[in-house]
Amino acid sequence: VCVDWPEYELTGGLPEGGTYGGDYVSDGMFHPAEAGLGDHIITYAYTNAAGCESIVEQTITVESCVGITEVSEDGIQIFPNPARDMVKLTSAAELISIKVFNNLGQAVIEKTVNGNSYQLNTSDLESGLYFIRLETENNSIIKQLIIE
Repeated sequence: VCVDWPEYELTGGLPEGGTYGGDYVSDGMFHPAEAGLGDHIITYAYTNAAGCESIVEQTITVESCVGITEVSEDGIQIFPNPARDMVKLTSAAELISIKVFNNLGQAVIEKTVNGNSYQLNTSDLESGLYFIRLETENNSIIKQLIIE
């Protein structure tokens, strides 16, 4: 994740109903700006009805993401947002690629695009916060996407 990304909800722990922990995690939210650059261990703990507990760890790497030039906010539209099965992306500049990242910074969708708009199928994504990186010939911008 990028250090300047806003705090975001940690999701995906199974079975559901467990708790997230670790430095810079509060109420299930990870805070990249507070965490700072580097690797950070996030835990997910679950206790079943019999009292058996299981804990798993995942590393989140916070990077500076230097070198990304943002295009004008006026040229990018993502709708609907929040979305469910489909989201439309439009840009004043021609889009070259679209990448969607989950809250662990892993690319979950990667598309090559030639045009100013693209209809992106999001039906396979779990509910939560995602980040979309839209690239044009000379620029790149990262926007948030919420999947319900």
